[in-house]
Amino acid sequence: MDQVIGMYQPKKAIAPTPKKSFRNRWNEDVALFNNVIYERSEKTRKLENKHPVFTFVYNCIVLILLGILVSTLIVYGVRDYIEKRANVLSAQAVEEYKAEQYAIQVARKVEEQKAIALANSSLEASIKKESEAMAKLFYGIRNFESKYNYSQNDLRTLARCVFNRVENPKFPNNITDVINQEFQWIGYYDTNPVLTEYYKIAEKEIRIWYSETSKPIEYDYAWAEFESDGISLKNQFESTYATKYWRY
Repeated sequence: MDQVIGMYQPKKAIAPTPKKSFRNRWNEDVALFNNVIYERSEKTRKLENKHPVFTFVYNCIVLILLGILVSTLIVYGVRDYIEKRANVLSAQAVEEYKAEQYAIQVARKVEEQKAIALANSSLEASIKKESEAMAKLFYGIRNFESKYNYSQNDLRTLARCVFNRVENPKFPNNITDVINQEFQWIGYYDTNPVLTEYYKIAEKEIRIWYSETSKPIEYDYAWAEFESDGISLKNQFESTYATKYWRY
C-alpha cells in the first residue's frame, strides 16, 4: 500500500540497551582515564620538545618548591625538638636549683642551731660562773654588815651596781672581773661559800639583766652605799650636792 504523505506514521520500537556489568563500566572508565593521561602527556611532550627552556624552568621551579617544603619541614622539626629539649632542660634546671636552695637552707638551719646551742651552752656556763661569784659577794656583804640584815631587794640593788659597772667603760666588761676587782667590795673573798639562797637570787637577776631591753637606771650609778636602812646606789664616788641615789 502506498504511503500517504502527512498521514500518521507509527514509531518503530527501540530495543532496550543491555545493562552493563560493573566490571565492564570499570574497564571503560580506566580506558578513558588512560586516554586522557596519554593525550596530556603527548601535549606536554610536544610542548617540551618545542620549548626546552620551559622544561628547564619548570624543573627548577619544582625543585625549588620541593626544597622549600623540605627545608620548612626540617626547620619546624628542629625548632620543635629544640623547644622540647629546652623545656626539659629548663625543668631540670629549676628542680636542681630548688634542690640546691633547699640544701643550702637545711645547712644554714643546722649551722644556726649549732651556733645557738653553742651560744646557749657558753651562756649557761658563763651564767653559772657569774652567779657563783655574785653569791659569794652577797654572802660577804651580809656577813660583814650582819647588823643591818639587808633584804632581798638590797641584794638586787647591789647586783644592779655590778651590772652598771659592766656597762660603764671605767670598769671591766664582764661580771666576774667586776666582782674580782681588788678593794672594791666589802667582805668579798673568792673563798666565800656559795649558799643556795644567794645563788638563786644572783642567777635570777643575771638572767633578767641578759634579757632586758631597757635599763631601770643609767650605768652612771656604779657605786654602792651601805646604810642602816638599806643599800642604795649613787652616781658619784664622793657624796656632793650633785650626787643622786637609787634603790629597788
